Amino acid sequence: AAGLLVYLIAVLLRPEDFS
Repeated sequence: AAGLLVYLIAVLLRPEDFS
């Protein structure tokens, strides 16, 4: 679950990296 949280935070901070 923690890994998913980190992923979601990364998407919020750097959405262009996951477009």
